[in-house]
Parts: sequence; C-alpha cells; structure tokens
Amino acid sequence: GIVLDRVRSTGDIVAVVYAESETAAEQGIQALKVEYEPLPAVFTPQAAAAPDAPQVHESGNLCHSAFLKRGDAEAAFSSAAVVAAGEFTTPFVDHAFLEPEAGIAYPAEDGGVVLEIGTQCPFDDRKQMAEALGFPVEKIRVRQLPMGGAFGGREDIGLHLVLVLGALVSGKPVKITLTREESLRGHPKRHPAWMRYKIAADAAGKLQAVQAEIDTDTGAYASLGIDILENMLTFGAGPYYVPNVDLVARAWYTNNLQAGAMRGFGVPQVAFAVEALIDEIARKLGQDPFEFRLNNALDVGLPLASDHVLEASVGIKATLTAARDALAQVDLSRDGKKIGVGVASSLKNIGFGHGAVEEAGALVELNLDGTFLVRVGLADFGQGAFTAMAQLAAHQLGARIDQVQ
Repeated sequence: GIVLDRVRSTGDIVAVVYAESETAAEQGIQALKVEYEPLPAVFTPQAAAAPDAPQVHESGNLCHSAFLKRGDAEAAFSSAAVVAAGEFTTPFVDHAFLEPEAGIAYPAEDGGVVLEIGTQCPFDDRKQMAEALGFPVEKIRVRQLPMGGAFGGREDIGLHLVLVLGALVSGKPVKITLTREESLRGHPKRHPAWMRYKIAADAAGKLQAVQAEIDTDTGAYASLGIDILENMLTFGAGPYYVPNVDLVARAWYTNNLQAGAMRGFGVPQVAFAVEALIDEIARKLGQDPFEFRLNNALDVGLPLASDHVLEASVGIKATLTAARDALAQVDLSRDGKKIGVGVASSLKNIGFGHGAVEEAGALVELNLDGTFLVRVGLADFGQGAFTAMAQLAAHQLGARIDQVQ
C-alpha cells in the first residue's frame, strides 16, 4: 500500500516520482529525503502472537482465525490402531513470472481515467481503486492486457494506484515498469505456514481422525490471507474422507512482505503435511501407499472436512490409478541402482468456492463480414483463456477459429 505515516514492510510505497524522462525521474528520486524512525517489528507468527508483541495494525496482529470440527477426534485417536504426528513448515515462495509489473494510465475524455495493465481481476481493481482514491467507479476503466504469467501474483493492486494517480494529477499518460528487484519486493508471496498435524487410522487402513493447528504469516497486509486460510481448512484433510475432524487455523500480521494468492491457494501447504503423514501410516500398517490412498479417497457423495458433499467430477481415484499403471511400465533400476519413487495426492477446488455464487455468461455478435465477436467477462493471464473461448465458440458455431474474435 501507499504509506502515509508508518512503513510496515519493505514492500510499502513511500514516494513516487513522475517525470518526462528516465534521467529526470532518477534525479527526482535522488532529491527525495525521507526520515525514518526505527520501530520494533515482528517477523514470525510466533513473535506476532506474543502477549507484548509490537502491533502491526491498530486492530492487533491476528488477521483471521477459523476452525472446523466434526465428530469426536479425541475419542478416535484414543481408540485408533495407528497414529502419525508431525510439525511441518513451508516458506515464502515467489511466483517468478517472466514479466515484472508494468502498466500505462491516461486521462479519459469524460474526466475519468483508463488503466492498461496485466491483471487477474480488472473488476476488483476498478472497485478498489475507486475506494482508495475516492473516485466514482464508473470513471475508472481497466483494460486487462496479456502478460507473462500471473499464478496468483497479479490479484492485488499496487502499481495500479500510482499509475492512475499520476495520470489524474498530471493530466498526461503515465507509464511505469518495475525492475525485477522492485517486483520481488512489491507483490505478495505464497503464505509461509507452521503446521502441527496428527492423523489416525484403524487396523484395516481406514482413516479415523485428523487434527491440526495451522499458523500462517500473511505479512504486513491481509491481501487474500483470510480466504487462503479458509481454503487450508476446507482441504485440511487432503483428498480423503475422514469422519472426525478438528482443525484450527490462524493468519498473523507481521512486518514481512504481504502474502497472498499463489497457485494452489493454501492447498500445497496442507498437502505437504498431510501426505507425509499418510505415507507414515501406510508404512506402519504395511500397506501399499497407492492402495492406502485409494481406500480412503474422496468420491461423489462423500464430504470434505468442511461438510461440503461432492456432487460430481471427483478425479482422485482415476488419477491415482493412472499414475500407478504408468509407474508399473517404468524400469526403476538403472546401471544396477534402484530409483526411489514416491506418491502423493492433493485436491483443489475449481473456482473460488466458500459459498460464492459462480456463474458466467457471454455475448456473441455476428458481424457484417460473416465473422463473430465473442464478449466474455474473463481474464487471460497466461493460461490461454481467450484462445479457449474462441475455440469453444468456433466449435459451437461450426466456424473456423480465424472467424472468431
């Protein structure tokens, strides 16, 4: 965010220089004088949770807490044939997309402003900028441009605000491209997580209970830390049916760079912990790791840890079976040495989830020259979505792909 009186992390924008040349911009930066007063800081969830911890925000250091409980996990653990437990940590991870943040903003004829930028969510960007600038939302237009990848790293506004602000203040077009260092310092990362997990199974190899306590570092600002924490709980038992669930999770503010969306949206962290313990249980029971997973895998009609009953399109068993069959065709010994092989499985929702209404629509126009124009509220951030939409439309219309725009 743009700082007014307090710097919470090295990712904060303290000042911005608008100039007519790079040389002038550099001179402007050199002329800036900023006086800092060092303040006590916290850099881990453990430090943030301490009773006498410095407060990152006036609201305190706890960004969000949530839990899921089903059945009686304690009773299931006391009667289980086998129990596996462990503590797991995962670090900050950067998306490392090819293209650093870049954009152009310019005044519109109606007194508004146009922003052209690589983004995953142009409608959210527009709404947030209107709120931050006290500007009517209908006076801001965001044009989503093709970009060199996103992976969750282009869901937050950062560069957007200073671009639009520059265009509004100067009345001229403004262009900014971050250096790689500025990019790494500016956009959110994958949430580091501290996870204490315990999983139980009966003698036949059926999972009985999962218990977990999860703490994440959401950095100096919330970003999508609340939703990611909820996702960790939803998929906190992995792609398996577990009758007894006791999951607790907390997201903490620290003075680190903010953490936000990244591929998997919280699932990779919990999958790492769950799969390690699933392997341990299978070994203790002397069961094949593929068979153990297939024996406990979710299917249509079974609920997630959140009690969401799966209705269709559950591909876990088919995926595990295909992987096992492919592995059977591989020669695992080379030059007299055996090659180690592991198996792991994870489940991720498609779309946002969390009870959000998810619907889509499109408008198709037939042009005078016989070509078609497809309008769809979709962001293409490197996954080829626009190409896919053109292919779908061409297929349904019985047209060639080059006839669809």
